[in-house]
Amino acid sequence: MVCTSRDQQRPYLIYSPVANLPAEIAHLLEEIQAKDRVLQECRSVINTRDNSIQKWMKVNGASQLNPKEEPYSRTILANFDKAQTIQEEKVGLSAKVGVL
Repeated sequence: MVCTSRDQQRPYLIYSPVANLPAEIAHLLEEIQAKDRVLQECRSVINTRDNSIQKWMKVNGASQLNPKEEPYSRTILANFDKAQTIQEEKVGLSAKVGVL
């Protein structure tokens, strides 16, 4: 922003790069919090599917093939991959907050 003589009379109008800092930090922390919620959903799906597989094995034994084990395993692995990606994004956001 170029300062004109009119702006020099009103210095509060000049943009300061730190003026928006608290709002920027709050926004980044809200993003981290939103990613935490998604991460918790991934963990919930992983635990639910894993518990279903374990329950089947307790009731029917390991010798019988669980018809839902393959789709559950794919779901578990997909959620682990998604959780890993989200966690890496959270680390990036946290580093950004640390720099600010």
